[in-house]
Amino acid sequence: MDIQQAIQLEQEYLSLPPKEADEFNLKGKLEGLGYTFETFSKAKENFNFENLNVSIRESSPDTIFADLQTSFGLDEEVFFFVSPVKNWVYVGQEEYDKDYCEQNNISVLPLSYNGGTIVTTDKDFNLVIALKSPNLMYLILKKISDILSDLGLENEVVGNDMYVNGNKIVGCAENRIGDYFMSYFQISFAVDIDLIRAISKKEMIKIPKGISEFSTITREDLIKELTLWLQ
Repeated sequence: MDIQQAIQLEQEYLSLPPKEADEFNLKGKLEGLGYTFETFSKAKENFNFENLNVSIRESSPDTIFADLQTSFGLDEEVFFFVSPVKNWVYVGQEEYDKDYCEQNNISVLPLSYNGGTIVTTDKDFNLVIALKSPNLMYLILKKISDILSDLGLENEVVGNDMYVNGNKIVGCAENRIGDYFMSYFQISFAVDIDLIRAISKKEMIKIPKGISEFSTITREDLIKELTLWLQ
């Protein structure tokens, strides 16, 4: 049974409007892969990332491109832990205010994912993940959600975002580079709304807030738990 293909089917189903979702027949498609809803749910929970033999590396917005090239050359699958020391902007394929960033000496990291602009502060945490297995981004997001819940922060995953009290605290995006399926996670501990509005040209529908507004969980707490999970 192919759990990653099943996960992809589920994501396609969740992205459809109600009428098309009814016609999609997720149940039948899962059964075609050998799953019931119950066994599929358990398979997602039990997916073993340790079997991927991933490495953990520390990186920074200044070095992530070079670090990725090194890992590609070594044929490694890697979770890069990125703890910014200043404000940075991660850009996908949507427009942002390039002039504002240049005028205010805000560095920009172009990642070419299919998504909007991410404004990250020196309190935040980012994951840049290079894997050869597809369709794992949502499992990773679910694991981050479970870790935060275990640390005392109740949250809800909707699509590729995570919310607390209706406010977005985590977002993720993905693309592909060569043989690698890339995932990018922005985990907010502090949010500068004015800075986001100044840089992003997209209407702010999902209002972001930092984890620190809801909890005493620190970036170091999350890094510790992620490391324990992956080792």
